[in-house]
Amino acid sequence: MFNRITRVESDSACSPTFLTVSADGDHLYVGVQHVDTEYCLLGASIVCYDLQGECVWLSEHKDSELERFVRLVSLPNGVLVGLAKQVSMDATQMKPRFYTKVVVLDAKGNIDFEVVVDEFPYIEPTCAVAKDDRSVWVFANIKVDGHDKNSQCAAWLIDTQSKTCGDAVIINSSLEGSCQHMASTVDGFIVAGVGLPQEQSSYRTLVRKLAKNNCSVEWEQYLQCEDGDCFVESLAVDHSGNIYIAGSFSVGDNGVLTMAQLNPAGDLQWATQQSVPGRGKLGQSILLHNNRCYVFSCIYPINQKMPILCHQFTEQGEVTEITALESADNHNVPIFSHNKNTLWLAGNQNVSGLTCEVWIDSMPINNL
Repeated sequence: MFNRITRVESDSACSPTFLTVSADGDHLYVGVQHVDTEYCLLGASIVCYDLQGECVWLSEHKDSELERFVRLVSLPNGVLVGLAKQVSMDATQMKPRFYTKVVVLDAKGNIDFEVVVDEFPYIEPTCAVAKDDRSVWVFANIKVDGHDKNSQCAAWLIDTQSKTCGDAVIINSSLEGSCQHMASTVDGFIVAGVGLPQEQSSYRTLVRKLAKNNCSVEWEQYLQCEDGDCFVESLAVDHSGNIYIAGSFSVGDNGVLTMAQLNPAGDLQWATQQSVPGRGKLGQSILLHNNRCYVFSCIYPINQKMPILCHQFTEQGEVTEITALESADNHNVPIFSHNKNTLWLAGNQNVSGLTCEVWIDSMPINNL
């Protein structure tokens, strides 16, 4: 079961927004969002821990427009690239405007430089991935007129040595859809999001492979659920380049976990659906270990407990085991991460009133 390794105490309401293992595997980074008693933004923090739960450094960003850090990329040289969502009020149209801030930190958590990306009316940051040892692609969904069906995806290349941000690269695609999750392959990136095909009423999972150098689309396809909307929750790529995608949809009061595997060329190898009693965040994280695929889901709180389910799949898509892991005392859906040996979990719980604490748990992967 999970072992509590640390708590992040705060005098405000706070919740984790990402959990990342460092490139060398020796540190954990957690993003923390802060709000006051009126739920107004107080900024966000990035906290670095060693694997025993001791705080190494804290990087605070007190900005009333900084909603949260959504991703953090750790480069081999210790440089960190944080991707944050900013919110401001458009005085002319009296509606919120979303844009992106990129914060580059050194190995001790000090700010090296910052970049604000605001060249489109709506820019919502979603994910980031290292291009090489010095640069990172950051991705955001952009919308022309605020409607989901017109959403596009764009990328910017951040060079941490020259401290520059490249021009926006629009992901030219014949299939419309968002960019929500991504993973690296040997020669590019796999991006997964949600798309609404023309003349269709149900959302589908959109999977694309992008070239590493310029983010051009090498292949793309929709994956469809049997019933209604299908939303992608996570993806992973194994050593052979095979792609695993977890998603979910609801049927009545129950949820359905969807899993699919594509080969490196984007051809569907298998797809399966598993009913889950109750609703929740299904397929939130995928762990590939010893030729097994572990998929983690969180069921919405039952008496303030949040059951965590682990589905174990074979390489052929067969479910061999469903395990109910230790329930977490949690206010929000917890976040997963892992290295080669350990599964990590971050969540939060109320202490009193709006005062919260963020916690981090761990579990040896061999215990699954």
